[in-house]
Amino acid sequence: MLSLNLSNAYFFSALVELTLGVGMLAQWHSGKRRYLLLWSYGFLASAAGHLLVTRRDILPDLFSILGANFGITLSSVLFYLGTCAFLRRRKSKLPWLLLGLEIALLIGFTYVRYDTDARVYIYTACQAAITSVNVALLLAAGRERNRYLDACAATLFFTAVMLVRMVGTWFFPAPQDFMASGNFQILFSFWLVLAHIGYALAFGNMHASALTARLSERAMELESANRQLESLSVTDPLTGLYNRRHFDDVIERTFNRTKESEGDVLAFSIFDIDHFKRYNDRYGHPQGDIVLQRIAEVLRQSMRRASDFAFRLGGEEFCVIFSVHDPDTALHTVETLRKKIEALAIPHLGNPGNVVTASFGLTCVRVDSNMDQHAVYVLADNALYEAKSTGRNRVVRSVAPA
Repeated sequence: MLSLNLSNAYFFSALVELTLGVGMLAQWHSGKRRYLLLWSYGFLASAAGHLLVTRRDILPDLFSILGANFGITLSSVLFYLGTCAFLRRRKSKLPWLLLGLEIALLIGFTYVRYDTDARVYIYTACQAAITSVNVALLLAAGRERNRYLDACAATLFFTAVMLVRMVGTWFFPAPQDFMASGNFQILFSFWLVLAHIGYALAFGNMHASALTARLSERAMELESANRQLESLSVTDPLTGLYNRRHFDDVIERTFNRTKESEGDVLAFSIFDIDHFKRYNDRYGHPQGDIVLQRIAEVLRQSMRRASDFAFRLGGEEFCVIFSVHDPDTALHTVETLRKKIEALAIPHLGNPGNVVTASFGLTCVRVDSNMDQHAVYVLADNALYEAKSTGRNRVVRSVAPA
C-alpha cells in the first residue's frame, strides 16, 4: 500500500502539474497563442521541479534543491509572463530579479550554511512576491469591468498558501533532511496542487473569454463588411446616391406601401443636367464628374427625411422620390432643387446663362391611386421631355389621373 509521505505527495503533485501542462499545451497547439505556451511551460516547469524533489536521495543538491526550487519558482514567473502576453501589457523585470535573488540565497543556505528552514522561508517569500506582482497586473487590467476575478482569486490563493507555509514552518520546522518532513509540509504540497488547478481553470476561462471576444469581433467585422457590400450594391460609386438597381427596388416597395408614407401625395421627379455632353466635351470628363458630385450633394442636403430618396439613374440623369401633403408643395420642393443647382454657379459656356442648370419632370400621385410605378415613371419622363423641349432649366409637372 502506498504510504503518504512527502516524496509521494510531491510525485503526485508532479503528475497533476504534468497533466495540466500537457492540457494547456494542447490548447496552444490548436490556437498558437503565445500566452498558452507560456502557461503550459509554467506547469511543466513546476512538474519538473517536483520530480527533482522526489529524487533527493539520489541526486546532488545542485539538482534536487537548486534545480527543483528554480523550476517551481520559474513556473510562477512563466504564469506572470503568460498573463502579460494575454493582456498585452509590458513585462516587469521584478519577477526575474526575485527568481535570481531566490537562487542566490538558496546557494548560500545550501553550500555555505545548510539550513532547510531558511530555504523554505526564501522560497515561499519569493513565490509570494512574484504572485503579488501578477495579482497587481490582473487587478489593474480588470478594474474597469471586474474581469479576471477567477484569475485573481487563484493567484491570491497561491500567495496565501505561500504565506501560510512561511508562518507554519516557524511552528513546524522542517528537518535538515527535508524529505522527512511531517504532515504540515505534505499538506502544503496538496494546497499547492489545488492552487495550480485553480490557475488552470482561470487560465482556461481567460482563453475562452479571448476566443469569445475574437469571435464577436469577427462577427462584427463580417456584419460591417456585409453592410458595406450591401451599401456598394445599391450605391452609385461616383456620387454616393442610390443607383438604378436600388431605384427599381425602392419604387416597387414604395408603391406597395404608399399608405404608410408621411403625406397624402407621392412626388416623383426625374431630371437631367442641361447640355451635359457639351460640358464634358468642353471641360473634360473629370470636371464633369465633379459637377455630378456637387449636384448629388445638393440632393443629399435637400432630401433628408426617412421617406426621401435620391438616385443617380445613369449618366446625367437623376431622380427624387418624396411624400408631401399636396401637389403644390411637391412643385415648390422640386423648383427649390432647380434653383439650388443653378445657384451653384458652375461655369458652363455651352449652356444658356453660362452656368450649369437642370430640367425637371414631375408627377404626383395620390396614395389611394390605382396607378402602378411604370405609369408614374412614364408620366415623369414625359414631363422631363417637355421641360427640355420648351427651353430647359425649368420644372414641368404632369397631372396623374385621379
